[in-house]
Amino acid sequence: LGADIDLGGEAWTPVARHNAIFDGQGHSIKNLVVSHGTNASFIALNYGVFKNVTFGSKDDKSTIELLGSITDNTYAGIIGATAANIENVTSYVSISSPATLKSAPLVGGIVGQLNAAKVSGCENYGDIDISGTPAKIYGVAGVVGYAAKTGGSIDNCKNYGAISVNMAVVNKAPSVGGIVGFDKVSITNSSNYGDVSFFFSGTAAQSSTSTMIGGIAGNID
Repeated sequence: LGADIDLGGEAWTPVARHNAIFDGQGHSIKNLVVSHGTNASFIALNYGVFKNVTFGSKDDKSTIELLGSITDNTYAGIIGATAANIENVTSYVSISSPATLKSAPLVGGIVGQLNAAKVSGCENYGDIDISGTPAKIYGVAGVVGYAAKTGGSIDNCKNYGAISVNMAVVNKAPSVGGIVGFDKVSITNSSNYGDVSFFFSGTAAQSSTSTMIGGIAGNID
């Protein structure tokens, strides 16, 4: 980027696939508004280095909403899923879902799903509020929602946003954390300052498994 960009609150369609090097050079992208059913993000699938950029600010209204009307995995974050490194990305974007969400949400303030790549120097200030009735295992966290493959890492990352998950059905184990939800990668030099909460609003018959919640990681496998 050669300058800051203000998207003006216009609806943003996630970039389907990114294969190059994105260097924000310290600039910001403000007033990002995304509402999507399967991959609510700035970039849906990332295969190139993505670095040095801030999304939103303390004063703008940047939002991401994951509609999740299908029953499969869905993704939300600045990057929906990445197989390449993410460096020095800061987000003030709030992320939410409606109570009608049916999918298994993989939601992170920076990355929804991390696939054998490195996330470093990233900070999230946006609140995350996820509701619904998912049918599969899922992960929600301030930085990386779901890191189910080995070979990656999370280093020098911070979360300041509040993480709140409210589900009416718990039939697959949810993983909720300040830094990462479900985790198979190393976590170093990272801190969480945001509240992490899980609320179950259903009945005993609607809960057939435990929940995994942590200030840093919900579930380390």
